[in-house]
Amino acid sequence: MSDSVVRFDRSRFEAVLESIERMAGGELRHDIPISAGRDELDALAHGVNIMAHELHYKISELEKAQHTLVQAAKLSTLGEVSSGLAHELNNPLSIAVGFLDQLKAVTIGKGNGADGVKAQKYLEKIERSLGRMGSIIRHFMEFARQSSPHKHPVRVNDVIGKSLILLSEQLRLMKIGVSLDLSPENPVVAADALRLEQVFINVLTNARDAIAEAHGESGGSIEIRSRVPNGSEILVEFRDDGTGMNEQTRAQMFNPFFTTKGVGKGTGLGMSISLGIVRDHGGTIECDSERERGTSIRIVLPRTRGGEP
Repeated sequence: MSDSVVRFDRSRFEAVLESIERMAGGELRHDIPISAGRDELDALAHGVNIMAHELHYKISELEKAQHTLVQAAKLSTLGEVSSGLAHELNNPLSIAVGFLDQLKAVTIGKGNGADGVKAQKYLEKIERSLGRMGSIIRHFMEFARQSSPHKHPVRVNDVIGKSLILLSEQLRLMKIGVSLDLSPENPVVAADALRLEQVFINVLTNARDAIAEAHGESGGSIEIRSRVPNGSEILVEFRDDGTGMNEQTRAQMFNPFFTTKGVGKGTGLGMSISLGIVRDHGGTIECDSERERGTSIRIVLPRTRGGEP
C-alpha cells in the first residue's frame, strides 16, 4: 500500500457514501456494489457490506427474542389473572344452574300463562349468563394466543373495556371498585389491540396488588380515565389508592426483572414489557406515586384520524 498510489474517484466515493447512508437509514439488505478493480474503496465497501449483513442478522435475532419475551410476559400476565378466572366462570355458571332448576320446577308443574312468562325470563337469564361465560373463555384464549404484532385502527375505550374482562370479577371479590371516566369521543389509535390490552392489564394487576397490600380485605378503588388533551394525542390514566411507591422504587419500576413482589408472585417483566409496547406504538408511559397515597400511571398514545376500526 505504501508503494501504490490511491486514485480518488469522486463518483464512486459518493456512490459508496450514499449506500452507507441508506444502510444507516435501515436498508441493511442493500449491498454496496463492488467494482472489477478490487481496489481500496472496494475493500471498504466489502467490509461495510459484511458489517451490514451481521447487523441485520443480530437485529433479526433481537426481534425474535423480543417477541418471545413479550409472549412470556403475556403468559405471566395470564398467570396473574388466572386465579380470578374460576370466579369469573363460576358465578355465571351458578346463576345458569340455579335458574335452570327454577325452570324445571315451573315446567314440571301445571303450566299457565304466568308460568310461561317466568319460564321465558329464566331462559333469558340463562342465555345471558352462558353468553358471558363464552365471552370470557373466548377472550382468554384470544389473549393467550401467540401472534405477530399487527397494528390497525382500534378505539381506545374498547381496549380498556376488554382489559377488564379477565379481571372484573376478581376485583369485585377483592372489594376493589373500578370507576370509568372515558372520553365520549372514544378516540382511535393505530395499535395491536391485544398488546395494548396487555399493557392495561399489567397496570391493573399492579394496582390490584398495591391495593390489597395497603387495605387488605377492605378493598380500595381504581379510576380509569381516557382523554383527548389535544388533536394528536390520547391520554389513558389509571389511578389507584394502593400503597404507592417511594422514589427509589419508582425509578426502577420499568427495569427488566425488577419487582417488589415475593418469590413466585411476579417476574418483574410486566412494566418493562409495557414500556416497550407503548414506545413501539409511538407513545409514552409515566408514573406518579407516593407512599401511602397511591399511584397514577399515564399513557399517552398518538391519535389516528385516518381510519375507522
